[in-house]
Amino acid sequence: MFSRFCRILIFIPVFIIILFFIMSCFEPAANKSEEPEINFIDFIKDGLSDYIIVRSDYAKTDEINAAVELRTNIAKKTNYDIKLTTDFEKRGANPINRPKHEILVGNTNREETQSVFSELGKYDFAIKIINEKIVIVGGTERKTLEAVNYFIENFMTGFDLSLKADLNYINITPEGEGGFMHVFTNPIAPRGNDPWLIFHEGYYYYCLSDLGGICVAKIKNIYDLDKAEKIRIWAPPANTVYSKELWAPELHYLNGEWYIYFAADDGKNENHRMYVLKGASQNPLDEFEFMGQIKDSSNKWAIDGTVMQYNNKLYFIWSGWMGNVDGSQLLYLAEMSDPCKISSDRIKISVPEKSWEKKGMPLNEGPVALEHNGVMHIVYSASGSWTDDYCLGLLTLKGSDPLDPVSWEKSAQPILTKSDKVFGPGHCSFTTSPDGKDTWVVYHANPVSGTGWAGRTAWTQPVSWDENNYPVIGLPPNPGEELEIIENE
Repeated sequence: MFSRFCRILIFIPVFIIILFFIMSCFEPAANKSEEPEINFIDFIKDGLSDYIIVRSDYAKTDEINAAVELRTNIAKKTNYDIKLTTDFEKRGANPINRPKHEILVGNTNREETQSVFSELGKYDFAIKIINEKIVIVGGTERKTLEAVNYFIENFMTGFDLSLKADLNYINITPEGEGGFMHVFTNPIAPRGNDPWLIFHEGYYYYCLSDLGGICVAKIKNIYDLDKAEKIRIWAPPANTVYSKELWAPELHYLNGEWYIYFAADDGKNENHRMYVLKGASQNPLDEFEFMGQIKDSSNKWAIDGTVMQYNNKLYFIWSGWMGNVDGSQLLYLAEMSDPCKISSDRIKISVPEKSWEKKGMPLNEGPVALEHNGVMHIVYSASGSWTDDYCLGLLTLKGSDPLDPVSWEKSAQPILTKSDKVFGPGHCSFTTSPDGKDTWVVYHANPVSGTGWAGRTAWTQPVSWDENNYPVIGLPPNPGEELEIIENE
């Protein structure tokens, strides 16, 4: 009897140890060291009717597009038309009776957004879940759009990816080709008549008329235009037919050498003609040599000359008068035998005939060649340059011969016009981001209506392309509106 009792006493601690081990195997998931992972589609479906997308009432284009894009993709994945609204509150407010389940897109007034946004730099975005709210926000509005696209691509692709219940994803934009993204605003310079900017071997070169002659400045980034140190590379001698009114110089790199084309006169506008300079070295900051007038056989009034390269040939394009009297400006084109000489008669490729080309004066000027995926365009300025209605038009080469006037098709509407805050955008040049992937247009515009030539400032914005390889520019950005470009480190 005693021995049986002893065996029971020995078994009890063993039983307790086994029972403790079994119970530990059934520890609640919430106490495990790893957080549970939830697929986003399941996560949102659990209470989808309770969720709404919220963006800031102050949001601009990128954040509005981000919120709409997210709503569209959720609808595709879940067949539920989720509500999209704005926060309708002043920043810093703490609205009551707001929904418990929100997807916060951009810098809303919610404290969950504000706590995340305060941690971000301008190169970052974050995707987090806080208080059952999904927060998607970037350091800039453009970064918020990038964050939403990242979210769609990585967390809405089905059941192969999962979303942690305590998601805390912060992306620090890595330094890639061309450097970091830089945020800037327009205007990029307080003075900017006929801005000509090109990118060559890692630097931007800005060509302008100043300091009593023609100047070139070397800068690292487009938005540094106002900081450019101008170097005078040529000055005209006094008392010549090209000593005064040096207009719209353009710097070109042709056949391995630098050239500058500019208009000048003797003080009388009717004597304006086109002239060319040639660089003495591979450095466009060195002095240039005067090569003389560049002209066709008519030798009529001419300004705003530029060069187009097409099918291994050079063509000169300029704004001129049909006769010897002011009143209308047309666009002319001729073939060149070399960068300093025109070798054919001029042909007329554009007459200011549309209503948007004739405000203040029937005028076509400031042509510049722009090619994309084999499609050649000429972007030009139209209407009086002193008016609010100055704008950019488009010619597109539809035939195979640039010297055939019928080969050029004019756009029905301008491709860049005034907005309610920016006036008279025109006389542009085109360049690229430092990595060469994106096209940017640089032009002058007036932030104050009615200020004409005296109010011009320099502006820039990215160019996109439609399915037919036509440039899409849109309206000028508002003064102070944030844009991003790859920083040239």
